[in-house]
Amino acid sequence: MKELKDEEIRKTIQALGDSICLEEADSERLFQKIRLRTEERRTFMRISKGKKLALALAAVLVIGSVSAIAAGKVASLSSSTDLRDAFQSAEETAREAGSIFGVTPDYAEYFENGYQFDRGFVTAVEMADENGVSMGAYPEVQFDYLDSEQAEAEAVFLTVSNPPETLRAQWEAEGAEKQKQETVYGDITLYTSEDQYLFLPPDETPTEEETALEQEGKLFISYGTETREERVFRSVSWEKDGLHYLLSSYDSGLVVSDLVEMAEAIIK
Repeated sequence: MKELKDEEIRKTIQALGDSICLEEADSERLFQKIRLRTEERRTFMRISKGKKLALALAAVLVIGSVSAIAAGKVASLSSSTDLRDAFQSAEETAREAGSIFGVTPDYAEYFENGYQFDRGFVTAVEMADENGVSMGAYPEVQFDYLDSEQAEAEAVFLTVSNPPETLRAQWEAEGAEKQKQETVYGDITLYTSEDQYLFLPPDETPTEEETALEQEGKLFISYGTETREERVFRSVSWEKDGLHYLLSSYDSGLVVSDLVEMAEAIIK
């Protein structure tokens, strides 16, 4: 699917607006909606110093079969979604998740802060070692949420998965969750995280200070963007009924406490 350029989208909306007297705010909201829906998205997670990192890239993935992890440590996780395969309702997404995991996951149709379900996906998370050699895959279901009142608001993502026990054990051994803040809701422990990201073009190198921060685990650097970008990744994760939940956002304007409230609403 050829990606539409922003200027092409805006020109089309402007022509439409002239014919139906579309308000400027509505035009911008429509632009953001179309822009989000015409992107193809990949998530790349590098396991480093006990933390998981995420990066949005463009790609299409053919869902593979689940296989066992080979001996050794998983160094990276990657998955991607073809937006043409999106589920259009939260109920349908949850039903598909139930058929995969054997239990229907918790989810929400909408939240009091204005975010509501936009679309859902089933993806395969590919595991690889430090040399990029495949170590198998496992399924993951994703619910996307958008703020219906804010045209430029970034999406919030809820992913539900059942990672292999060996990967869970690796996360625990490396202290992934222990590096996060904890809060308890009922009998469930929520782990919160706020990480700084630096995205660079392939031919650009980080400064010595940025490299030092990366080595300390205070900054996560990834390559492949067209321009230099500094972003904040916030997340809340928890376990319930054998499933791993991760509620996350990039620069959405929401703080960690907002995500915690959304997580509690999901658990209810």
